[in-house]
Amino acid sequence: MSRLLEVVLVLVVGYLVCHLIRLHLCERYRIPSPSMAPTLHGDKVAGDLVLVNKVSWWNSVPEPFDLVVFRSEVPGEHHVVKRVAAVGNCEVRLARGDLWVSNPSGELKRVRKDPLAHRDLRIDLFRHGGGGPCQQTLEEFVHLPPGGSSVAEGGRIDLGPARPALAQVFTDLQPELRRPPDSGMVTFVPGFLATYKGLDDSFLGPAGQRLWEARNYYADIGLEIELSVLPGVEALVFVHEYRDHDLVVVWERSGDLRLVVDGAVGEASANRPFSNEMMRLSFGYLDGRVFLTRDAEVVLLQTAAMPEQRKARRANGLQFGVCGSGGVSIQRITVFRDLAASSVGGAFGRGDGTYHVPDRHMFLLGDNGHDSSDSRSTMRMVSLDRLIGRPVGILSPSSRARYFKR
Repeated sequence: MSRLLEVVLVLVVGYLVCHLIRLHLCERYRIPSPSMAPTLHGDKVAGDLVLVNKVSWWNSVPEPFDLVVFRSEVPGEHHVVKRVAAVGNCEVRLARGDLWVSNPSGELKRVRKDPLAHRDLRIDLFRHGGGGPCQQTLEEFVHLPPGGSSVAEGGRIDLGPARPALAQVFTDLQPELRRPPDSGMVTFVPGFLATYKGLDDSFLGPAGQRLWEARNYYADIGLEIELSVLPGVEALVFVHEYRDHDLVVVWERSGDLRLVVDGAVGEASANRPFSNEMMRLSFGYLDGRVFLTRDAEVVLLQTAAMPEQRKARRANGLQFGVCGSGGVSIQRITVFRDLAASSVGGAFGRGDGTYHVPDRHMFLLGDNGHDSSDSRSTMRMVSLDRLIGRPVGILSPSSRARYFKR
C-alpha cells in the first residue's frame, strides 16, 4: 500500500511542478491565425507550435521588433502573438511601409534596421540553390543574360562578365539608355542577371509557394548571393530599381566603392577589396539607406533618398553583373523584401497614419500586414499588463523548427 501511495505522490508532485512551470515559466502555444506569416504559420489545427518564455518581461520591457505573446481582451479567446513597433509614451507614424517613432523631445525619427543584426526580419520572395523550399524555378523569377550565363548541374549559375571595362558599364546605366522615350519599361543592363517578377507584399509559405501577390511594391528590397569570384573580375555591380529611380553600387577589386544615382557616378570611397574566396553578399535598400554586406561585415551603409511614388511599368527590381575578363560562380540566390507594414488592401483596409501610444502601452504589428488585426485597426494599443511572454522558437513541425533572436 505504501508503494502505491509513493507512486501517487510522485504523479501528483510531477503534475503540480509541470502546472507551475506552464503557469509561470514557459508554455507551448499553437499559432491559430495567419497574421504573423511567414514568420509563423497560423492554423488552429496545424499551425506552428511555439515555446513561450514567460520570464522574459519580468524585469524588462520589450523593444522594437521583439515578438510578444499577450492575453486577449476577450475572455476565453486564445492568446495573441504580434511584433512590437514601439513602447511607451510616444508618437508612431507609418509611411510607405516605414516606421517613425518620436524621441523624448517629441521629434519623429525613422526606425532603421541594421542589414546584419536584423537579417532575420527579411521576407523571402524567391530562393534558389538552398535555404528552404521554393516552388518557382530560376527561369520563372530571374532573367539570365543570353550567351553570358549558364546553369550547371546542381543549380550552380556561372555568370560571365557583362563588359570588359567599367566605363562601358557606367554608360549602360545612363537613364536615356535604360528607359527608352517610347516606353516606361526599364531595360535589363546588358550581361546582368535580373529579377523580372515584381517584388510586392507576397512571401514564401511553408511549402515554398509564393502567397499573397498584392501588387503593393516596395523600395525596401534586397538580394543575397553566395558566390566565388574567378580571376579577371575587376568589379561587382549591384543595381536597385524603384519606379524610375536607380541606385547602383560598384565594388571594385581594389576596394573602391562607388554609388551611382540615376546615372550620376559618385566619388570613389576606399573600402576593403574582395577576394576570390566564397562570399555571402547582401545588397539592397533598407529604411532610407543603401547597403552592401559581405558575410558578417558591413561594406557600405549610406543614406540615399528615394523619390515619392511615380508611375512606371516596371515598379521595382534588382540586377547584378560582373565587369572584367572573368566571371563568378553563384551557388545560392535569395530575393527578399523588408518586414514592412502594408498600407493598402487586406481584410481590414487600413492606411498610413500617425498614432499616439500611451505610457505603459505597446504599438503592435503583424508580420503579414495585409491580414492582421493589430494596433492600426481593431486591437489599438495593448497594455504591458497583458504581457504573457516571448516566443523563443518553433517546436514543430520539425521542418520549420528554429530559434528566434528577438
